Amino acid sequence: MLELQRNVIFGQFIDTGSPIHRMDARIKLVITFVFIVASFLINDFLGFAIVLPLLVLIQLVSRVPIGYVLRGSQLFLGFLVFVLFFQVLFYPGDVPESSYLWRWGFLSISTEGLYTAGILGLRVIFLYYVTTLLMLTTSLVDLTNGLELIFGPLQRLRVPVNELVLVFVIAIKFVPIFIEEVERLARAQTARGVPFDEGGAHRHEHPELPWRPRPHQATPAARHIYRQAGAATGGGMDAGGLATPGQARSVSRPPDVA
Repeated sequence: MLELQRNVIFGQFIDTGSPIHRMDARIKLVITFVFIVASFLINDFLGFAIVLPLLVLIQLVSRVPIGYVLRGSQLFLGFLVFVLFFQVLFYPGDVPESSYLWRWGFLSISTEGLYTAGILGLRVIFLYYVTTLLMLTTSLVDLTNGLELIFGPLQRLRVPVNELVLVFVIAIKFVPIFIEEVERLARAQTARGVPFDEGGAHRHEHPELPWRPRPHQATPAARHIYRQAGAATGGGMDAGGLATPGQARSVSRPPDVA
């Protein structure tokens, strides 16, 4: 049985009522931007060690369980280790002979390669953590409100701020909805007695044939996921008084009383 929501936390929001959750979304966006810039300026392990206590403090104040964050980052960390492994083996920099720990043809492991891979890995983890924590502590409406207020002055330069914010929010909201729909399909298949991770009904009806996905089953699911993302995003923007593309920001007012 698939449990993607426990393994992929990107785009999800957990309301713990912490001071960070109640903080203005614009402040959190600015702090996240500062952290992102700082991650590219840090070039040694000492710099990341100095920033680590600050991240631990933010994690404690946010009241988001660290176990939930780690469990939801397993797929990301596994993929990162896979990429860094090849980064070490195919390190392109100039390496002196004394720095090689192992070498075979064009494959090698050197101290420079390990150092570069370590800095790159910490930088990617840093970026992933600060952006994920922003999503976990900021609701969809607050995030869209904050983005529109920050980039609102660009509208004077005829920059389509509303459209860009809408695309960004739909992209974020699509991830948890997609995961939820995949789990719903898996539960439906399991309820019919056909395990989702064993090829489905097609595999059980024709075990001698290789399993192939059925487009006529995937297409309706994809359409439903797209409608769900659009409905959730549109509802959130309407609740926050945000403008849809081509429209101005709406301001609610009480009805006229005769």
